[in-house]
Amino acid sequence: MSTDALDKEIRTLTGIGTWEWDIEKQSMAWSPEAKRIFEVDPDDAVAPSDMPKLRSILASGLVERTLRDALRSGTPWKLVHPALTARGREIWIGSTGHVERAGDRSACSDWCRT
Repeated sequence: MSTDALDKEIRTLTGIGTWEWDIEKQSMAWSPEAKRIFEVDPDDAVAPSDMPKLRSILASGLVERTLRDALRSGTPWKLVHPALTARGREIWIGSTGHVERAGDRSACSDWCRT
């Protein structure tokens, strides 16, 4: 089994979704499992502009502050917080991520699980 196939199988078996945000290009890549967790249609693309719709008011800016701090300091994050699915259902997720820098470019990567 290839490393990519094994990685995909592990994410599926454990229920872990991943996403990556390329800040310079303002594009996001979501794994099928992340789309399942957030009840996003598998064929739909997710853009950074979609993210506010997936944040629960109960998080009170926690996700935004966490990402802003990580971008500023490069410090990884690990938190549990409420979120909303694309269908409006409230869920709680565990989120672990980090910022990757390439010169003056930054990208955020995250692993999430309900």
